[in-house]
Amino acid sequence: MTSPQVSVGKESSGNVRQRRIVFLDLLRVFAVLLVVFSHYTDSPRFLGIRDFYWVSIGGIGVTLAIVLSGMSLEYNHGGQRYRYAEFIGNRLMRIYPTYWLSLAAGIILGVTMLPSDPFGVFMTMTAFEVFEAKPWVDLARLGVNWFVGLIVTLYFLYPFLSRAVRAHPKSTILLALLVSVVSRVLVGRYWAVERPTDWFPPCRLFEFALGIWLVNNRKVFGFLTNLRLGWGETIVAYFGNLSYPVYLVHLTVLGFISLHGAAIGSPQLFLLAFLVGTFVLSNIVFYVESIARKKLRKLSLSAHAREDVS
Repeated sequence: MTSPQVSVGKESSGNVRQRRIVFLDLLRVFAVLLVVFSHYTDSPRFLGIRDFYWVSIGGIGVTLAIVLSGMSLEYNHGGQRYRYAEFIGNRLMRIYPTYWLSLAAGIILGVTMLPSDPFGVFMTMTAFEVFEAKPWVDLARLGVNWFVGLIVTLYFLYPFLSRAVRAHPKSTILLALLVSVVSRVLVGRYWAVERPTDWFPPCRLFEFALGIWLVNNRKVFGFLTNLRLGWGETIVAYFGNLSYPVYLVHLTVLGFISLHGAAIGSPQLFLLAFLVGTFVLSNIVFYVESIARKKLRKLSLSAHAREDVS
């Protein structure tokens, strides 16, 4: 049985590449910088409404990242025709290998470890341990993998949400807002676990849908796409590509330096070690993942070619 096609338009494999939008890369870089700065300074300052939208500056970065995820998916796949299973497979292959490499780096550096039971290992490898509703400190082996589980869940919803936004933009975005508001009120007040409004998917539905809606708003997105930086776009694109690995490894680097950096004599040297370490490790993760993905793609193309011949 073939997977259903969930949208209309040009036939696609679910992994189409469009012209890069420099604004999206800038947003990626800015969002991850907010998260990294928040974790490095360990700032206790929170903003917003308690038990509803109560976040640090790192939480603002997470909100931007969720909106950006919706924008990026809609820009690359909105209105196209693809098989649902193939689309999901492509999305998972974009997010999980980098996550697994970052997790492996944390294990090698002695900063993190896998659970001892098979179910715990599965939940960590899928990043779905967040949905066990454990206390926040026990959720993440990397400290940030709750976001991976959340964003994967939103990926599963994207094809249907995209179609709804394109067909009924106003009613869909208002419904998504209603779902998120009601979810935040209910789980924020009555669910006795740590910070459920951060990771419970219905609480984040509006942010994700907003990104999809922005791309379908011609005036707004047209304005954003007009931003040009000339030769600077190459640099911005480089750091945009690096934003996800940076997000995943920065706490690993910070933990490693904190454990083994007693010889570092000044805050300035500590900061330098953190920045250099994060830059180097995120580049290693990105490079290894890129090579592995290219080889897997070649193997997949070869397999399809053999099927066509036979």
